[in-house]
Amino acid sequence: MNMQDFYFESADYSNYDGSDLFESNYFAQGGNEAALQNVVEPLDRTLTFRVTNAGPTNPAVAILFDGNVSPLVQPAGVTVTVAETGGGAGSHDQVRVETLGNPFVIQGLRYFVGNAQQFGNAFTIQKRFPTGSLRQYLWQPTNYVSPTNLNPLVIDAIDFGLVVDGRTQIQVPVDFTGAPNVLTLVFTLKAKTSNAHMLFGKNPKELALAPRLVGNPVADIALTRSANRSLDSGS
Repeated sequence: MNMQDFYFESADYSNYDGSDLFESNYFAQGGNEAALQNVVEPLDRTLTFRVTNAGPTNPAVAILFDGNVSPLVQPAGVTVTVAETGGGAGSHDQVRVETLGNPFVIQGLRYFVGNAQQFGNAFTIQKRFPTGSLRQYLWQPTNYVSPTNLNPLVIDAIDFGLVVDGRTQIQVPVDFTGAPNVLTLVFTLKAKTSNAHMLFGKNPKELALAPRLVGNPVADIALTRSANRSLDSGS
């Protein structure tokens, strides 16, 4: 099978249910991702951080990313792991090393806490440059707390946008109330780089074309159909 045949077959699979070109109920991987270069698969779009403060510091500030610092030392009692890279010791370091050569773009954050008071702790986002300059921002989770949310222990910040490279650090204050406090942060990737593409003369950027779903079935159907129409029209 040559590559042209592969593209045609992938397009057929993507249209297996007879509806929109890029909508598929047949494969978890859509035909678009199978056929085209530089497209991030929908199954490969999250980074799930598990941050634990086992005490005694209250609050303790966990550090996410910061690939330029080696070794990265967390405050006493704080551990940070990443599910997609094994979830054990060193799983965060794998992500941090990746940011040095292959930066990526985050667009969206789901934030799960054990106590709603945790939302009152603002994140500090820093970017430090070789010249010594420092850019710093505060991000306030309470801006996303809504009385219409039936689960008071989770927020969904769809507009949380950040370019993550080796100079990027996110500081997350984690409360300790006498028992280990566990937070879960699920970042959605919008774009990432793969420098291996340059070996073949291709753009190293990989872009996510699938919509960022919100977990509401009705809304997600509308988002998916809207994305499919955009792809069909070439926009």
